[in-house]
Amino acid sequence: MELQLDELKSQQVALGSWAFLFGEIINYNLKRVDGISELESKLNWLGYRVGQRQLELYKYRLEGSAKNPRQPASLLEVLQFIHSHIWKTLFGKAADSLEKSKENANEYMISDNAPLLSRSINIPKDLKNLSTESFTAGIVESVLDGLNFKATVTAHSVPTEQHPQRTTILINLIACKLRLNKCHFNVISRAGWPGSIKWRAFGEREESVVDGIESLSSGHEINKLVVATKASDALPALESVRDRLTPGASVLFLQNGLGYLNHARLKTYSQQLLVSNTNIAATFVDGTLMEMSRGGTFNVTPYIPTNTLTEHSKSLLSTLAQLDSFTVNVVDNHDFLTSAHLKLVANCAINALGTLHNCTNGELYSVDRDLVEGVIKECANVLKLDQDTTRQYVLRVLHSTKDNFNSTHRDVYQRGKRATDTEIDFINGHILREAQLRGINTPHNQRLYDDFMGAFGGA
Repeated sequence: MELQLDELKSQQVALGSWAFLFGEIINYNLKRVDGISELESKLNWLGYRVGQRQLELYKYRLEGSAKNPRQPASLLEVLQFIHSHIWKTLFGKAADSLEKSKENANEYMISDNAPLLSRSINIPKDLKNLSTESFTAGIVESVLDGLNFKATVTAHSVPTEQHPQRTTILINLIACKLRLNKCHFNVISRAGWPGSIKWRAFGEREESVVDGIESLSSGHEINKLVVATKASDALPALESVRDRLTPGASVLFLQNGLGYLNHARLKTYSQQLLVSNTNIAATFVDGTLMEMSRGGTFNVTPYIPTNTLTEHSKSLLSTLAQLDSFTVNVVDNHDFLTSAHLKLVANCAINALGTLHNCTNGELYSVDRDLVEGVIKECANVLKLDQDTTRQYVLRVLHSTKDNFNSTHRDVYQRGKRATDTEIDFINGHILREAQLRGINTPHNQRLYDDFMGAFGGA
């Protein structure tokens, strides 16, 4: 008999059954690794997937709740949510303590005096340094990631005489690079639950959250604007604040893909529009730009070719250039298009496929090498790029981001977006449209696009 998800809240698993299963998981992976570090990484990854499912279930129940409470948003709320709700749901009780490090401002600790996972696990002497609680650390990291707090999470044994199995989960948050409400430009980014239409505007003089893009028509004038939405939301976001842009304002787009650049609509703007591509991974959390790739490069060019940047554009780019480890390059349109096309090919090969197989970038090549190679070859042909240069670029991206999940994966699995609400139509979809105009056959991109739309509710 099938049970509804809401009927599973009180279902429990016998501790002996769980201990046997977890022990077998450890034994299975132990035979397939070269050392303790690799085994802990595998346990961490398995825990990460459990955390994903737990957060998905929580959001499902939250949306169906008659009271409809909001999800935790601030850092403290998220940590308390993990310490209490996640721990109680998975382990039957709250964790024993939640503390902030006195030495490091970005470190927090969740401690459990008698961890359920390792309670029945006997560690051999030759593996005495193994922390089976790396599994729990993976759960914590996944929940933090799903609620837009990027962190490195590790498990550490800190036994006491009274609690010999006491374990501390150490959370090291990646430092915020930029407090947007303290900077001299505005950012518009999408916020809220999947399916809702909410926009959050941050400015040096005000911070407002409103329902519906029409509500942003009032407020102070905007001289410098960063459009930090998904590609499909970029132009609606810009239109929502159009009447607040001063004639000399500067607008910087930060999007994947090129399909959002609708010339018929953009040419109606008198302001200087800047388009960019970057190898920096970032997300917005409570008005903060959280940089997740530890440095990188912005390539920026005016949408309408010009030899001169306006004063507002210079000021905006100067602010970005002051960030740690960031390099801002102002390039001509030809050089920008080349770098943008290479990045587009990487997105075509990575985003849809990684989401379909629920895997990291580093796993893609072994998952479907022929499809990856086929997509690269087709994209290079459509965009008139050198085949070998393009292939080597994509392979470097796969290697340098091997432990990452792509942004479309986060949209689907953590934010619950349907296929048509993701960037894929502006990535692989853009290639398909360009190929059709040029009469070029692209079966690999077509297959990938169709599979993605079919799997995740495309129109």
